[in-house]
Amino acid sequence: MNIKESYNLNPKRIIKVNDGYLLQLSKVKLVLSHVSYKEWEIQCASEIINRLVSKGFTNIIIIRRNREGKPFINESNTLYILTDNAEELRFKLNSRENGTAMAEVLAHFHNAAEGFTPPPGVKMKVRWGKKMEKCRNLTMRIEKFVDYISDKKNLSEFEAYAKPYAQELLRRAKASMKILKSMDYIKGLESSMKRKEVCINAISNNTAKLSGGRLTITKVFDIAYNMVEEDVAALIKKLIEETGDKGVYDYVLSTYCRIRNVDENSRRIIRALVSFPFDSIKTISKYMDHMDRGEELLNKFKKYMKNEYKTDILEV
Repeated sequence: MNIKESYNLNPKRIIKVNDGYLLQLSKVKLVLSHVSYKEWEIQCASEIINRLVSKGFTNIIIIRRNREGKPFINESNTLYILTDNAEELRFKLNSRENGTAMAEVLAHFHNAAEGFTPPPGVKMKVRWGKKMEKCRNLTMRIEKFVDYISDKKNLSEFEAYAKPYAQELLRRAKASMKILKSMDYIKGLESSMKRKEVCINAISNNTAKLSGGRLTITKVFDIAYNMVEEDVAALIKKLIEETGDKGVYDYVLSTYCRIRNVDENSRRIIRALVSFPFDSIKTISKYMDHMDRGEELLNKFKKYMKNEYKTDILEV
């Protein structure tokens, strides 16, 4: 691999690391990392990052372009991207302070990204309405599961463990879907599409890192058109799961709303998304398709159920 020629750089040292190469230049360190994404996904992420930076949003990694103007190089059918290598610390969503910091960055991201139109030849991911559709399908699945086990004798270990929880999971799913199927949701979706809202779509403990005391978004390849309510809901849900504090809902929205408005309709959608018991019902759905994996899926179900009672915030 001719890194020097590809990027027109003259690094003092090139060190092989786990997923690529560390380049030591005279003043900075860069990392050439292997990524498991397609060329069009990298190109799209790069264009969005350029848009964000042009709007003054700099809390995000920069993907450097090679001498041909591409944001990647292809070496033996393996794609690599070049980014800055600042000292980084993992940023966990496990405290009120961290939740507030992420809410602020998220609001600025949504403001800067809104209205993005990809240049000709660049494809943009679209996720409008897909979460709602998944929730609708899972609601039907939990209904089938409840019917399936209601009169069944000789329950499997998975079924016996899940049965006491199934009715409550179904109740919560239906309560959330009442909002997600409403005209208010449809109006919110249409408004989001009209404004061309853009989301990160990957809120977790791996979304961002602390670099030089600055929060930097590093998870950029799931960025797509979507309702911003989904990003906010994902942040709130993760924080509640990590901290057990339902007050997260208030302080995250309080911080977010200082930068970007959230009306009452959006608040209802956020509460519905947070409250939907997605992971536990998804595990039940997988069990219904793969009953031979009962032991493996039971362990996952138990893990998810530890958090489900925390995230029921429809009445907040």
